Parts: sequence; structure tokens; C-alpha cells
Amino acid sequence: MTIRPPAAPSHPDAGIIAQPTHATGARRPSRAARSVIGRLLATLAAAAFISGGAAAGVIGTTIAAAAEPAADVQGGHIVSSAPDRTGYLAAKPGDLVDVRIGDVHPTQPSLGYDEVYYKLGRYTQGKDEARGKLNKKFDDWCETNGQGEAKAAPAGARLDDPTSFTCEIALGAETEDSTAAMKTVVIGPGGSLYLTDGHHTLTSFAELTADGGMNIHVRLKVLGNLSDKTPAEFWNVMKANKWTWLQDANGRSIEPKMLPTTVGLRSFENDEYRSLLYFGRDIGYTAGTIPFQEFYWGQWLRDGQFGVRGETGSLTGWDADADTALTTVKAMTERQVALADSESMPGGFTAKDLGRLSQWNNGKKATKGDFGDLSVPYAEEKPGKIAYMLQHRAALRTQGIDPDQAATLADQTKVTGKLTIVATPSRAAAGAAGHVAGAAGAAESTTSQTDAVAGFASGAAVTITGSGFVTNSPLALEVHSDPTVLGTVVTDDAGRFTAQVTLPQGLAAGEHELQAWLRGLDSTAADSGLVGSAKLTVSGKKPDEGADAGTLLPDGQDTAPDGQDQAKTPAAGADLSQNRQQSQTQQQTEATTDGQGALAATGASAALLQPLAVFGSLALVGGAVVLFSARTLRRGER
Repeated sequence: MTIRPPAAPSHPDAGIIAQPTHATGARRPSRAARSVIGRLLATLAAAAFISGGAAAGVIGTTIAAAAEPAADVQGGHIVSSAPDRTGYLAAKPGDLVDVRIGDVHPTQPSLGYDEVYYKLGRYTQGKDEARGKLNKKFDDWCETNGQGEAKAAPAGARLDDPTSFTCEIALGAETEDSTAAMKTVVIGPGGSLYLTDGHHTLTSFAELTADGGMNIHVRLKVLGNLSDKTPAEFWNVMKANKWTWLQDANGRSIEPKMLPTTVGLRSFENDEYRSLLYFGRDIGYTAGTIPFQEFYWGQWLRDGQFGVRGETGSLTGWDADADTALTTVKAMTERQVALADSESMPGGFTAKDLGRLSQWNNGKKATKGDFGDLSVPYAEEKPGKIAYMLQHRAALRTQGIDPDQAATLADQTKVTGKLTIVATPSRAAAGAAGHVAGAAGAAESTTSQTDAVAGFASGAAVTITGSGFVTNSPLALEVHSDPTVLGTVVTDDAGRFTAQVTLPQGLAAGEHELQAWLRGLDSTAADSGLVGSAKLTVSGKKPDEGADAGTLLPDGQDTAPDGQDQAKTPAAGADLSQNRQQSQTQQQTEATTDGQGALAATGASAALLQPLAVFGSLALVGGAVVLFSARTLRRGER
């Protein structure tokens, strides 16, 4: 049985024509007809209101928008850069900061390669696991992170995933003792990170590409925050505090411009004295908290011409075999303990300051203590450090790698890059571009380095990009000829940066030059460190007067392609913002002008402004009359 809804009852007035109510005696329309007419009149009224309101609204909202001051953008101030290290700017001494090891700057030019070879041999040769222990790399990571030793590391655990293994001390439960062993960092200009202790440990991690290499994160303890210093001031403080080691592997003084820009074996020279000293720890001296402690000992050995097996001469070949290495370590450490505590040492320290032990091997026989552990051959279940180091050196040779082939220091100020500048899109344009990118992928810029430049306006918002520079380094951006500092950016690990900048207000019309500087890296030349420059033309117009936007070109490159008229070359258009400091009267004047501009954008001329306003008012009145008639007609239905 199908259930259907009941039929609708007949309307009692259906088909009945009532007497007319109007004095004309004309026959009154049916209720249905009156309803249609009423709806039509209401529609006309609404249309009149809308058209009149739209006309008035265009004028009103345009003036209101024009009267609203532009966003306050400080001239010459960099508001964003890549990579973003602003989180480090507020760090205080003693704070623990998480870092990606590929982002830290060395403050020494060399390493003891053999120390790194010991660590890598220990991490990769499987001896610890074979005797039921955890891989030493997890212990070293946990200690570096302030969490004691490793507690558990299941198969597949990786250093770049700290959730895959467990340290003895949980995050947040660190002790004074556990954080005392942490490596240290100084916060530099732009939030750059300068490592003052831990170069060998972080380099060893960086070489473990299967564990993430440069992308491994660790926490470092802040030794000082010098982010408010200029680069020159920064390096002066670093030198005064002995927070940097500025001697090469041969003991010659260098400038900061010669320092490597990142960790990793191939970034550093090989200092054989520094290698030797690592294996003498707790035999002739004890490691302390003085930054670069073992480099000071190395300088003492070099000055005394300490050579292989303790003989006078070069140290080359001390690590040729186990017997030669152990004999050389023994001779060095015996010479250390023979010093008086008050013996004057390099750096203004005493032998006691640098950790000299009063007894060789802490008073134990050569077969015991730390020297005994150091001497254990590789064939044993738990080899000594010398054996691991020699085994890794041999493994490198089988791969065709010379373990003594070291990096050559490079002058950072000789690495020049390219600068490009375009107008920063307005919010509306950026939003539209975002919709396009979201639908079709990343949009490519249509502004090339050969586009013509009619000129940027003083106070214009621009985006500066750089490439080909020294990696992970702070660059000072300046406008010349009268030097105006825009701010500091930090390059990424590919030597690139992006910065949004407002050009200084009052920048004179004409030719200028944007310059990128690695300042403060050379105390012998005031003008050293210019690593990039490009021409910049300032139009003299205000940003809202239609100044053309374009591309900043490297020195020596024409502003337009060969054979092309600059005036006819298209420039990349964009909205530019500036600070407006005019009085209220000036703002009102600008409001009227900007309102006319908005109308022009819709196709209406400024001459139509007044007639359009009159039409809007009449339309509103007409709409009110029609609506009143419609309502009267409806009341007549009742």
C-alpha cells in the first residue's frame, strides 16, 4: 500500500472576484496578481537602493581607505631573512639551545684529524655491539646533549631521530654535572652560531651521513651572546675573551676571514700536534674548561720543536704505526708532567691552568691506567683509541682516500655572490599569487636579471635575494655612496638568503649601489670584505606615485638587454609602501586624490565623481518611494 500525502484543501477565495476598493471603480487585481506586482515593486526598490548605495559606497569606501595611513614600515630595516635565526637572539649565557650542526660556525681553522678518525672507527667498526654494548655514538650524542650516557638504542636508531634511542637523563632533568660536559656556542651578529668547543665531536657526527650528517641536531650551552655587536666588534670581543683560535696548523696567525664556515673534516686543516694531544688526555694533563686548551699545549710543543718519538724535528709520521704512536704519546706526556705548575705557557696561562698532572699516568704503571687502555691492540675485544684510529686510517686507504690529505684554508672575502632585488608584492598581489601557486604549484618569477630598471622609489618595500656567498655567514647589506646600513642577513648552507627590506626614506634620486659585506674579518684592511654589489637606481618618486619596480643588477651589467630601449622595457609592477608623516590636511588631500585613482581603476573618470554622487542620492530616494508603494499595495490585500 502506497501512502500518499492528502490533497491540499481548496482556498476559500479561489476564483472569487471581490468588489473594487479604489475610488476609480476599476476592477481590483486578483491576490495572486497583486502578489506578483508587490514582489516586482520590492525588487525595483531593492535595485534602487543597491545602485544608489553602490555609487555612494564606492565614493565613501574609497575615501575611507585612502584616508587610512599606510602600514608603518621602518625605512632601511630588514624585516625578514632566510634562514631565520631570530630565536637565538634572546639566548642568555648558560641557556641550552638546539642547533642543526650544519649551521654552526667554527672558531678554529684546524682539527686533529686522528681524534676524528678514532671516533669514526669506534662508531663504524662494530666492536662495541659485538661485545653487547651500545654504539659509542649514542653515548657521545647524549653527553653532548647534556643527558649523560645512552640507556637504550634499538636496531635502526639514528642520531637524527632522538626519539629512536634513550638517554639516561631525560630532557628537563639535567643536572649541573651533566650540563658541565656540554659543548659551547657564542651567539653572533644576526643570530649566527659560533662554536667554541666541540669541533671534533660535531665534525664526527657530520661525517656520519647514514645518521643524517649535517642535519643532526644537538643542544649547545651558550657561552655568550654578542648578537648586538657589529661584525668587527664581535671579533674584537671574541679575541679579547680568547673564544677563538686564530693560528693555522703551522702556528701562523690568521684573520677570521680564513676560518671555515661549517664543520666537517674537509673544512679544516690537519693539526698533528692537536691530534697527538688528544691521546695524551689523563696521562700527562687533564682536559678542562678553557676553550682551545689543547691548541695552547700544541703551541708549546711546536715552539719546542717536539718531534716523532720525542726527538727534535717534525711530527709528521707519528701515527704511522702503533709502536711509534705510543712512544710519541709517552714522550710528550712525560714532558708535560715534568713542568712546574707555575710554568708560563702560551696564551698567558700556566701549566696548572692547562691541566698539567703532577704524576705521569696518575701514578700508575704503563700497563695500567689510561696509558694501558690506550695501548690495547685492535685484535682485543675492547681496543684502545690508538688501535681504532689506525684501523680507520687503513680503511680510508683501502677506499683510495689519503687520510692525511687536509683542506686548504680559503679566504671568505674572496667568495663573491650575486644580488637581485625586486619590489615586494602588496598583500593583495601576494594573496592572488598564493591562490595560483596553491592550484598549480610554485609560481616562477617573471622578473629576470636582465630586466630594465626605471628606478625604485625612496622608501620602497623591496625583496633582496643573494646566492653564491659564503655559507652560514652574516652579511651586512648597505646602500652606497653615502653608506646606509640596511641590516644583517645570514646565508643558508648553500650560500643563499632572502630579505624583505624598506629602502631608506629620503634616499636621493640617482645611481646608488647595494653592497654585501663580510665585515670585521680582516683587521689589516678597513675596506676588506666586500663580497657582492649591484647597481640601484632611485627614481625620486614616492612609492604611491607609480615608481617602476625592477631588478637590481650586478656591477658592469647593462640595465636593459642589448639593443633594447630602457624606456620601452617592461618593469615588474608591484605595490610599494612607505611611511606617511603628513598632517591631517595632507592626508585628506591624498584621500581625495587616491579616491579618484580608485574610480579610474574601475573605468570611471574623475569628472564623473560628482554626477555619480547625485545619481546615487536620487536612486536612494526613488527606491524609498517604490518601496512605500509596494507596502501600501500589500496593506490593501488584507
